Amino acid sequence: PALTIRPSAVSSTQSTTKPGDASGSSATPSNSTSNSSGALGGSLSANWAGYVDQSQPYVGVSGSFTVPDVGQAAPVSSVAEWVGIGGLGNNSGLIQAGVLENYQDGQLQAQAFTESLPALATPGDAVAPGMTVTASVKPSGPDTWTLEVTSGKTVLAQETVTLTPAQAQAVERSADWIVEAPSTASGRILPIAGFGSVTFDGAAVQNGSGQT
Repeated sequence: PALTIRPSAVSSTQSTTKPGDASGSSATPSNSTSNSSGALGGSLSANWAGYVDQSQPYVGVSGSFTVPDVGQAAPVSSVAEWVGIGGLGNNSGLIQAGVLENYQDGQLQAQAFTESLPALATPGDAVAPGMTVTASVKPSGPDTWTLEVTSGKTVLAQETVTLTPAQAQAVERSADWIVEAPSTASGRILPIAGFGSVTFDGAAVQNGSGQT
């Protein structure tokens, strides 16, 4: 994912390795797992931690977690928690929904978000530490998904995404439950904000046959 957090919004860049100036205030959750074979293989990633299931094609994923009470690790430090499908390999695409926390100059901004790369991210509502949220990517039609972050009955972020058949096939290669060290728009991984631990509860996937 390629998110850039600003005082009032979350936006996206086309690529985390895009040449040009990178603002020190930007925080970009970015996939650096192109060499990963998934969690079952005990793979290492530069900025992802969590679980990746590649045992079969998946069309949906969900999970709940408590927004961590993060601590500032540097003048600019960030952490993101999300679920998604895709994201492994340089051209696989990624659909995701979750929460991004960013510290800058002693101030914390935390927002729900949804995103389908390379499209722009859709910012959601502000969230607070201790809030329990559920993030999900649900199929809602042919090559179409609803991305959503909720807290109870409150919708914090929501987006509908439609892909081409080829794009859809690419993102269905994996299901992901991830805590991430975000990066700047230039691809520099930022110091990760102290988050303690994050537990994904009720983690579920849906395969192409409709089984959950």
